[in-house]
Amino acid sequence: MTHEAASALLEKALPLIARRSAWTKCAYARDRHGHHVRFDSGRAVRFCAGGALLRALIECGACSPSAAELQLASSLLGEALCNGLSEPDSVELVATLQRKRRAGSSGGPAAEQHWQLIVEINDLPTTRHRQVVAAFEAAIREARATRR
Repeated sequence: MTHEAASALLEKALPLIARRSAWTKCAYARDRHGHHVRFDSGRAVRFCAGGALLRALIECGACSPSAAELQLASSLLGEALCNGLSEPDSVELVATLQRKRRAGSSGGPAAEQHWQLIVEINDLPTTRHRQVVAAFEAAIREARATRR
């Protein structure tokens, strides 16, 4: 059931960022004017990869995935995003994560590390919308393949 629920969560999140105009960087969510808003705000119309997952979690309502299923979805998406990185982006990401570890702001449990990967890769200056959408699609395929 875990892979099935993770797949459902990813499938619910993807349409939230499927259009280029619905995706953002450096904020979980933005309103139609480009201002930061909470991902659960009724005014939110643009989401980053992490914000889309969080919004999808809320929109699942009664069928809400568990923490383990959110962690699995985050892990699959984080891995897919990493697979799409160019070598210069990989070097930049590693340097950023190392700086944050030295500053004491990362290095927690695996779930936090996957989440940080999603946020950092989404916000890299070179990350493009098509890469994020492709990562969601790859994560969905992986979750579907594993649940069989």
